[in-house]
Amino acid sequence: MNSSSNPPTVKQLAQSARASYAMSSSGTLETRLENVQKSAPAGYNVVPRHTNKDMSTFQNSTDPSRYIISHRGTDFSGNSTKSDLKSDLSIVLGDTNDPLNIRRKKRTEKIIRDLRKGSIEPKIHLSSHSLGAGSTNYAMANSKLVRNSVISHDTFNGGSTPIAGLAKLPHEPGTREHSIVFEKSTHHRIENDPVSENQAGSYIGKSIVYRQKREHSFPKRVLKLMKPIIEQSVLGKAIGFIASKAIDVAKNHTISNFT
Repeated sequence: MNSSSNPPTVKQLAQSARASYAMSSSGTLETRLENVQKSAPAGYNVVPRHTNKDMSTFQNSTDPSRYIISHRGTDFSGNSTKSDLKSDLSIVLGDTNDPLNIRRKKRTEKIIRDLRKGSIEPKIHLSSHSLGAGSTNYAMANSKLVRNSVISHDTFNGGSTPIAGLAKLPHEPGTREHSIVFEKSTHHRIENDPVSENQAGSYIGKSIVYRQKREHSFPKRVLKLMKPIIEQSVLGKAIGFIASKAIDVAKNHTISNFT
């Protein structure tokens, strides 16, 4: 049997999350869909009617009943940057009832209902990165349809609040809802990624932490250029601390670490 007919691998789920970013870029709908397909995991085709700037849907080419729905992370180069940053602030403040989360939950429910109209029960996998992890977790926690229909739910470097006391799980351990979400959810994060370091207190599910394997030359060059400034003054040291945190985000938070 072709391996692409099996459940998607972690790498394929991460690739689908990465591909969803192409829908927020500029260009015609046709061009953006083509770009999503170029980044799609092997053996999967984008489903245009269920793909927009918030999420992309992929169908397995050898097992048409298998789908991946991927929620896009924060857009820093397209047309959604301002609204995404507002939602990122909501994550920092521990507010899960963000308009983006609510909108994406409804959209995910709509896609699932449509996929279930077919003659074969769909096998649905949910994936996300960064900001998208907040919305897939919200959908799993707040929609019975989503959590009962999804086979697996995988997030990558999911955004979480760094403020102690603000993070709280949507369902108490021991409840049926908690058990279902926990069993289906796996949260993947890169060690030393500041954005996702507190996700354990915000998300229900198993957590897997990976070491950074890729060397990023850009952060190294920046630190080398800043070193004289950092060492010269208290202000420089403060700037250096902020810069180092920003570089941690740049090299550890990117979805490319998983693809």
